[in-house]
Amino acid sequence: MAKATSPLSISTIIPCFNQSRYLGEALDSVLSQTWPHWECIVVNDGSTDSTEAVASAFCQKDARFRYLPKPNGGLSSARNAGLRNVRGNYIQFLDADDTIEPTKFEKHLRQIEQSGFADNLVTYCDYKRGHQDNIRLEVAGHIDCEMRSAEYLPELIDRWERDLSIPAHSFVFSSRFFFCEKITFNESLPNHEDFDCWLKIFALNPTVRYISEKLCTYRRSVGSMSSNMRSMGEGFLQMLDGHIQSQDHPVRVRKLLLQKRREVLKTYNRIDRMSFKEKCLSLDHLSCYYWKRFLQKLGVAR
Repeated sequence: MAKATSPLSISTIIPCFNQSRYLGEALDSVLSQTWPHWECIVVNDGSTDSTEAVASAFCQKDARFRYLPKPNGGLSSARNAGLRNVRGNYIQFLDADDTIEPTKFEKHLRQIEQSGFADNLVTYCDYKRGHQDNIRLEVAGHIDCEMRSAEYLPELIDRWERDLSIPAHSFVFSSRFFFCEKITFNESLPNHEDFDCWLKIFALNPTVRYISEKLCTYRRSVGSMSSNMRSMGEGFLQMLDGHIQSQDHPVRVRKLLLQKRREVLKTYNRIDRMSFKEKCLSLDHLSCYYWKRFLQKLGVAR
């Protein structure tokens, strides 16, 4: 990693694949930051739309923007490419269709300052959900993103996607996690690469600070990958299996991962992926599932 441009500098990584129609709003939200010491790397992941033109216009407008084209490799590949090129002490991830509030960097850095500039620091904030066509229009569906105990890793595993969800752009991470601990995004995962990365970071027992303000907005796009239930379930299981099989976690955490796997199997109705033991532990769910399927065949239920 190159030397930081400032002792309080933030590097923002924005991967973009054919989302030029939204990219300008994301870049404007970075440009509007009240904290001036930042850089923003736009990673063009093999787009065939006008992503290059949009990114280049911002690079000409402000030298803090940088443009990085690459062949298409997926979201994790694009984020990893961005990580290999950042200069800042802290990392902000931002998807091309999302935005951050003008004071986000300033308020995160205030927390960092109050925490004594710890090099294992994770700060994160609340968020809001924006309409697909107008991200400034807040819509329902917000899921709690505040962790409520000091045992962050167990809580993250236990509550994730049940009553806890933290978008990637809620976080600001110390760059140490990516450069000293060599954490990267798993490029083999079809989804849930964020959660996989968060598990690796929180397994290191970081210092964590929460900002209760909604400092970022997540655009809920109809027809997005996150709306494909079977694909999302498969990716979640693949990610969990990787952590369970790695033997990197202590026994207590491995038990929680196994419990989470059973929960995911039931949530996504992946009966085909259940072992005999998992089926025995899920008899109530299986009876409801097959009864509903029986009623559907009779035309009684949807």
